[in-house]
Amino acid sequence: MIKNKVVMITGVTQGLGKALMLRFAKGGAKLAVCARREKELEVVKKEAESYGAVVLAITADVSVPREAEKFVAQTLETFGQIDVLINNASILGPSPMPLLMDYPEEDFAEVIKVNSISPFMITRRVLPAMLIQGEGSVINVTSEAGHSRKK
Repeated sequence: MIKNKVVMITGVTQGLGKALMLRFAKGGAKLAVCARREKELEVVKKEAESYGAVVLAITADVSVPREAEKFVAQTLETFGQIDVLINNASILGPSPMPLLMDYPEEDFAEVIKVNSISPFMITRRVLPAMLIQGEGSVINVTSEAGHSRKK
């Protein structure tokens, strides 16, 4: 069912993003993946390729408009379509999680940028291709940042 489908995934260097990428690789999907850390991205790319997957790996911060545009453009140039977009990139913020009154504003801004702005930036650039194709799926993975504070 997923064989030869083009699946874009953001934030694939660890956790759920990596697990999703490897599962789709095993299923025969063509993968377009991105992350902000180049070295870690190269490691997981090779792991996905070990299952025979074709992988386009782009180092990008998709909350930045030109980087989101580059990721989508290179995916379309390489594969000609986008069947599934998984917005997975996320961060939790400072650790340990401070009380709200002590939460640094710059850390909060970074959490909002990665967890909320990134999905918007990439989705709005993918949707035109999906509309032309007549189909496509967008999956947004949420953060557990709101549940991280221990009592």
